[in-house]
Amino acid sequence: MKYRPDIDGLRAVAVLAVILYHAGLAVPGGYVGVDVFFVISGFLITSITAADLGAGTFSLLGFWERRLRRIWPASLVTTFGVLAIGYLVLSPGDYVTTAGDALAQSLMGANVRFWLDLDQGYFSQSADLRPLLHMWSLAVEEQFYILFPFALMAMARWSPRLKICACSVIWMASLAASVGMLASHSQAVFYLLPFRCWELLTGAILALAAPGVEKRMVKASLMQRNLIALIGAAGVLVPCFAYGRSTPFPAAAALPPVAGAALLIIAGFGNGARPLVTAILSSAPLCAIGMASYSLYLWHWPAMAFLRHVRGVHLGPRGTAAVLLATVILGWLSWRFVEQPFRKPFSKDRVDLALARGRVVLVAVSVSILLALVSVAIATKGGVPGRFTSEQLHFVEPTSPDAGRFVVIPTWSGPLELPAIGSSSGARPCFLLLGDSHARMISEALDAAAAERGISGVAAIQDGTFPLPGAWIRGNGRTEEMARHWHRDVLAWIGEHRPRHVILCGNWPWYVPYRGSDGVYTAVSGIEATDATESLSAGPAELFAAGLETMLKVCGEVDAKVWLLHSVPVMRRDPKQLAIESRLTGRLVVTEGIDQQTHERWTSTYRTVFGRFPEARLTTLDLARPFFNEAGRASVGGNGECWYADPNHLSAEGVEHFVRPLLGEALEQMQCDLEKQTD
Repeated sequence: MKYRPDIDGLRAVAVLAVILYHAGLAVPGGYVGVDVFFVISGFLITSITAADLGAGTFSLLGFWERRLRRIWPASLVTTFGVLAIGYLVLSPGDYVTTAGDALAQSLMGANVRFWLDLDQGYFSQSADLRPLLHMWSLAVEEQFYILFPFALMAMARWSPRLKICACSVIWMASLAASVGMLASHSQAVFYLLPFRCWELLTGAILALAAPGVEKRMVKASLMQRNLIALIGAAGVLVPCFAYGRSTPFPAAAALPPVAGAALLIIAGFGNGARPLVTAILSSAPLCAIGMASYSLYLWHWPAMAFLRHVRGVHLGPRGTAAVLLATVILGWLSWRFVEQPFRKPFSKDRVDLALARGRVVLVAVSVSILLALVSVAIATKGGVPGRFTSEQLHFVEPTSPDAGRFVVIPTWSGPLELPAIGSSSGARPCFLLLGDSHARMISEALDAAAAERGISGVAAIQDGTFPLPGAWIRGNGRTEEMARHWHRDVLAWIGEHRPRHVILCGNWPWYVPYRGSDGVYTAVSGIEATDATESLSAGPAELFAAGLETMLKVCGEVDAKVWLLHSVPVMRRDPKQLAIESRLTGRLVVTEGIDQQTHERWTSTYRTVFGRFPEARLTTLDLARPFFNEAGRASVGGNGECWYADPNHLSAEGVEHFVRPLLGEALEQMQCDLEKQTD
C-alpha cells in the first residue's frame, strides 16, 4: 500500500498522549493512545496481508518474518537494556520481578503476566514501578499477529462483504465481552486479547472495506471530509483530557478513541485537497515523531519507572524533564540504529528468500531464548543480592509485618466474619481493630501484645479503604460501591457484637491531605462522598468529620469506647531509594528523616478535625511520638535496622521498636476498664 503520512502523524498523537499521560503532564486520559495504536496496527497489517493474499504472494513465514523485523529487535534491545539498568538500581526483589516480566515478554505473554500479577491493576502505584509494564500492549499485538493471518487465509476465497461480516461478528462478541465483564473482571478486560481484539479488528474491518470506502471518499466534498476528520479528532482528543485513572476502561469508554482513529484514517483516503486535520497530521514534525513512535514508546516507560525507583513515585518538574529528554535520546538511538537497519526488506529476486526469512526467524527465536535464560538466571539467583552491602540490604528490602491473615475478604452475601486477634477467650470481644494498611501494619504486634494479656479482639482490615463511613478514595483499585458495602457491614457488626473498644487506625494524611507545597500527598485528591446526596462542596475534612461522628454515634449506642491512633511520621524518601542511592554513590545510607515541625505541618489538616471531638468521646494515641529524638528529628533506621518498609509504612522492626510499647499501654488501660466492668 502507498505511504500515508497522516497515519504516521496519528501515531505521533498516540505516542505523545501516552508519554504525556505517564509523565503526569495534563493529559489524564492519554492512555487511550494505546487504543489508537491498536486501530492503526489492525488497519496496516490487514491491508498488507489482504493485498498479498489477493496477489497470491502471501506466506506465513514471510508475514512473521516482517513482523519480527519490525517489532522484535527494538523490543529485545529494550528488554536487555532494562535488565542491565536494573542490575544497577533495582532491589533484589524488584530485580526478580522484572526478570519475570522479561521472561514473559520473551514468550509474548507479558499481558498475561500482568493480568495475573498486578492485584491493583495498570493504574496503581505498584504498577508504576514495573519497567516493562508497557510491554502488555506489545504482547496483545503479537498474539493477534499469530492468530489473525490464519483467519485471513481461511477467508481468502470469500467475498469482501462476507469477510467483513465474519470479522464484525467477532468484533461484536469481543466488545460485548469487554463491556459485560468489566465490572467483575476489570484486569482481564484491560490486559487480555479476547477483550481487546475488537480494537484491532476495527482497523482490520476498515482495511477490508477500504476499496469501497475510498470510492466514497473520492466522491465526498472537502467539507464532508473535514467534518469526518474533525469528529475523528474529537473522538481521540476529548478522552485524552476527559478521562482519568478512575474511568472504567476499556469497554465502552474505548469506543470514542477507537472510532476516532478509524474516522481519521478514513478522512485521509482519496486524492485532491486534504482535510485540515489530515494536513496537520501529515506535517513533517508529526511524521518524524510518528516514524520513531515505536522506539519512543518502548523507552519512555522504563525511563520513568527507573527514576521512580531512584527518586520516588512523584517525579517532580526536574525528574519529568530528565525523563522526557532520556526518552527522546534513547528513542532516537533505537529508531536509527536498531529499527531502521532491521526493517530493510529482502530483495524479491533473491533465490534464497525463504532461507533468508527462515534465518531471521531462527535468530529472533535464539535471542528470545537467550533473554529467557538470562531472566531465569536472575530469578534463580534471587535478584543477585550480592550487589548490595549488608547495610544496604537492610534498607533495600526491609521486612514488612506479615499480617495478611487479618485482612478481610468480604463476599457481601452475608454478615462479616472477622478474624480473631489476641486471645480467643471471651464471648464479647474486648476490642475491634478497624482500619486500612496501617491497621494491618500494627496488627501482628497488637495480636501478640493482646494475647500476652489474655485480651480478645477481632480485626476488620481493608487495604486502601477509608475506615470511616460515608467516603472513599479514588484510584486505589477499590470501588465506591465496595466502600459503601464495607462501611455498612462494619457498622452492622459493631451493633450486633458490641465490642467494648473500637481502635481506628489509618493513613489519615492520605485521606485528608496537607495542601502545602512541601507535602508528600499534594498529588492525592483525598476522600469523596459515597452518597450521591452529599453536598458536592463537602471536602475531605468535612467528610472525615462526618464519618467520625457517625462512628462515635454507633459506638456510643453499644457503649464502646473509641480509640484513634495518629499516623506514624511520613518520610520524604523510600528506604529502598536510600539504599540504591548509597549503592550508586558509594556513601553510607542516609537514615535521617523528617523533623517534628514538618510532621506536625503535614498532619495539621486531619489533626484539626480530631480536635473538634472532646476526649470524653474520643481517646487518641499518638504513634508518631516515640520517633522523634531530643532534637525533634525522626530517622528511617538505626542500630543496623531499617524501621520503614516504605515512606509511610513501618517495617516489622519499626513496629516492634516504636509501636508495640504504645499498644501495650493502651491494652493495659483496656484491661483495667474490663476489670472494673467485671467488678
